[in-house]
Amino acid sequence: MKQDFDSFYNSINQEGIEDSWEETRKKKSKMSKIAVIFIIIFDLIIILLFSKLLFKISIYGLIIIIPIIFFCLVIDIIIYAVSQIGVHKYYNKYSNLFKDNIIDKILKNFFTEVDYIPKKQMPEQIYKEGKYDGFYNRYYSDDYIEALVDDKNSIKMADMTIQKVETETDSDGHTTTHTTTIFSGLFAKINIGKSIENELRIKQNGTIFKKNKLEMDSEEFEKHFDVTSTNNIVAMQLLTHDVMELLVDYRNLLNRPFDIFIKDNIMYIRLHVGSMFEAKINKKTAIDKECVERYYNTVEFIYSLSKKMIKLVEETHI
Repeated sequence: MKQDFDSFYNSINQEGIEDSWEETRKKKSKMSKIAVIFIIIFDLIIILLFSKLLFKISIYGLIIIIPIIFFCLVIDIIIYAVSQIGVHKYYNKYSNLFKDNIIDKILKNFFTEVDYIPKKQMPEQIYKEGKYDGFYNRYYSDDYIEALVDDKNSIKMADMTIQKVETETDSDGHTTTHTTTIFSGLFAKINIGKSIENELRIKQNGTIFKKNKLEMDSEEFEKHFDVTSTNNIVAMQLLTHDVMELLVDYRNLLNRPFDIFIKDNIMYIRLHVGSMFEAKINKKTAIDKECVERYYNTVEFIYSLSKKMIKLVEETHI
């Protein structure tokens, strides 16, 4: 029986996670204090070495002082970053427990035959099947999931980052690298059973030219989404008031954009929610409730939409 979020959260067994959280929190605090001490010592040494320049008010003094201050800031940041490397193994232990004890249970709360492999990436070819706009040349994925919707229809999901990396060289030979994130979030591929013999896209409002988009009979839906379809009759059959209401409700709940592409018997969903399923270290509690609720709501949306769409396709004469 599926649990609502509060029941689910209250049922979490925090044994083991609490110990790892406390260990990670203490180590982070200790290493931060050590870093601050080293930063203070380093900055004091620099002040003593350059005290005459630091207190000399002149254009020449300022020209020398500004690079020194910048150098100190860079070194301070490096010292702090190095100090946090020592926390990494403790965080990894906590993160693994978080995924095993919480993320796996969230998935099993909705899906069956769940195979969740946090360190595995989704094959890039699956993403390419969606034929999304936008050139990219960097692909990263982890938290790979395979499961079934109601013991029947297959679903594959993964956390994913798609980026375009461009390098420019000026006339002096200096190179600059620009990174543009095309997509960052949760990607899902769902088998919806029967083919709709159609290509249906639901995108963010304003992303489809007016002459190409399908007019819907819901003003609230059209505030958020545009629709394009190769068969408008089938699109109207599938985008019922219940479906449009569900999409609007979760768009407001998640407060993040998403787009949907249905081709034949496959539905692809891109939720632009940023990094997924990572543990968040909360200073006051072992398990950050807000973080868990965000993951729960995101997975619930994919399940609810998949279930509704599968039922509609089964009942629709196509």
